[in-house]
Amino acid sequence: LPIRDLNRRQLSMGIPMAEFTRFLFTAIVLFFSALPSFAQEAVPPVKVGVIVSLSGDLAPYGTVIQKGMNLAARERANLKLQFADDQSANRTAALSAAQQLINVERVPVILNGIVNTVAPIAPLLNSSKTLGVVVWDSNKTIAQLGQFVFGFGYSTELAGEVAADYANQTVKAKKVYILSAEDEWSELISNAFEARLRAVGVATITHDRISGQTEDLRPFILRARTGGYDLFYAPLFGRNVVNWIKDSHSLHYSGVRMTGDGISDYELSLTGSDASNGLIAVLPFLDNHSFFEKFRTAYGETPSGVFLALSALGYDSVNCVSDLVETLQSSGREVRGATLRETLVQKGCRRGLTGALDFSREALSSKRERVVVARDAQFVESH
Repeated sequence: LPIRDLNRRQLSMGIPMAEFTRFLFTAIVLFFSALPSFAQEAVPPVKVGVIVSLSGDLAPYGTVIQKGMNLAARERANLKLQFADDQSANRTAALSAAQQLINVERVPVILNGIVNTVAPIAPLLNSSKTLGVVVWDSNKTIAQLGQFVFGFGYSTELAGEVAADYANQTVKAKKVYILSAEDEWSELISNAFEARLRAVGVATITHDRISGQTEDLRPFILRARTGGYDLFYAPLFGRNVVNWIKDSHSLHYSGVRMTGDGISDYELSLTGSDASNGLIAVLPFLDNHSFFEKFRTAYGETPSGVFLALSALGYDSVNCVSDLVETLQSSGREVRGATLRETLVQKGCRRGLTGALDFSREALSSKRERVVVARDAQFVESH
């Protein structure tokens, strides 16, 4: 009704004008306060720290993981990724990045690329109660780094055991030479490989180790060749694995060559197909057409099965954190490192291209890599 008609009615009912005006004003205020506030500011996205290799020998791996993470972040509006470079597993660079992300950016969670750099940042993760998730790896070293450190990726020990089973059952190796490096990943995977071989009765095993400064691997290759070892297992990465492939070919080592997941099609392209043909590796490998198309559409690239799997790890890790944040926010709880950890243990990661995860019993994943073989500078599954 028009205000003038309301005025006539209230006067005819004997209601004073001032009292009626107050009543009308109060009713209008209550009405509009009951409506949803469309002008209310949206909940800001949660900052997520990410430490991966964006420069140096390991940059191809860190970059493809980053691309998978960005794909997930575009689909999930509740996160904001903040990337930092560990300069190819440089422990000092990783620690500096973690300090910046935790102390300055105040992130409640850090996604850390590989096991090699999580040890130096673990004390900070635990003391600050920041959830730390190792994207690529999952192993006993991670499990011993404190209650805020979790392994999300492929099991290092399982990769060594899968390689050993292949060496024993398929290659039927009787005399095995192992060359590992003095770093967390190489030691873990080579020790698991050796232990499995000894458990199944392979008695003739020689295990040599190189420091990070060792560049000339030819003396070790010659030892494997002249010693008549029928299988040479060298879980190395970066320049070392490239040099090992080239030199073992040029020095005419005739046995079976095997390595771990420190290699991809990128390193094969640096060695040439003649040098790498027949090389066996245990690697993350994914054949998923829909994710392949999603990646290709976003970046204009056609990733190999190895790089697609690594990108999927990045994609899955961000989706997992996003689900944790969504669970907390929907129940009105604060998103902190401690609440994220609690929710991760309770709920795990229930979906993913690389498999669901349950952290209720231990802070590790049991994802298993596949046996692949190099053909024409590309890895294909071994059948």
